[in-house]
Amino acid sequence: MIDTATHWFYGERHVSPGATIEELRHELWAGGYYNIWLRLVKKDAPYVASGLYSAEKFELEFEPRQYVILRANADNAWLIKGFTRTLGMKPHFQYQDRQGQLVTEWRMAGREARWSSMQGIPTYNNPKRLYGVEE
Repeated sequence: MIDTATHWFYGERHVSPGATIEELRHELWAGGYYNIWLRLVKKDAPYVASGLYSAEKFELEFEPRQYVILRANADNAWLIKGFTRTLGMKPHFQYQDRQGQLVTEWRMAGREARWSSMQGIPTYNNPKRLYGVEE
């Protein structure tokens, strides 16, 4: 079995942004998240996709081999678990943005710098470090 997120996130080469979103969607479906849909919104890195999980809208921003950011209107543990399984790593940060959305971040590198940059800035309401990993 191929490791999850091999092509769309961890891979060094991508066919196209549309193919990247298609690979992500298929990996989520293979993981049992059948009622999820993604549509590419921004075709340059960092990529942005609008998503629908059941009846809940969300936004996904990612730069391959760097980070994944999930923005949702409410805390959806099942959706977060789906991306955690697909990426093969736990999320590192969670906060509320100015629009009141719950933001969850997974970071490949630069975690300490990102955490430091979030401190004391009103854009990041109630920042939480969920899972610390030494770099």
